[in-house]
Formats: sequence, structure tokens, C-alpha cells
Amino acid sequence: MTSKGFYYYSLGMNAEFTTLNEKIEQLIQNCNKLQANNLALRQQIANMRNENDTLNHKVNVAINRLETLVKQNNADNS
Repeated sequence: MTSKGFYYYSLGMNAEFTTLNEKIEQLIQNCNKLQANNLALRQQIANMRNENDTLNHKVNVAINRLETLVKQNNADNS
């Protein structure tokens, strides 16, 4: 390979390395975004589970109150 041929070969390799580097940088940015999104989604899930637990507790309290009222009503009508 002549020095001129090596020069053009080297330019081509540099362009390929630059393109590869850009793609790797983009991949790293995408991974970072996905990690941040994943963390946010995990937090949303935790919040929703807590809210669900609170609502389930309120439903159970309401059921118990209704059962008590029904029993009292039945006792009063007896």
C-alpha cells in the first residue's frame, strides 16, 4: 500500500471510528434515559401500591360499618 493509499484508508477508518463513537454515545444516552424512566416508573408503582393499600383499608372499614349497621337494624326489627 502506498502512502497515499494508506492516507485514504486511514481517513476512511477515522470516519468509521467517528460514526461508531457517535453511535456508542447515543446508545449511552438512551440507556441513561431508560434508567431514569425505569426509576420513575418504579416510584409510580410504589405510590400506586400505597394508594391501593389505603383504598383497600377504607373499603374494609366501610364494609365493617355496613355489617354493623345491618346487624343493628336486624336486632332492632326483631
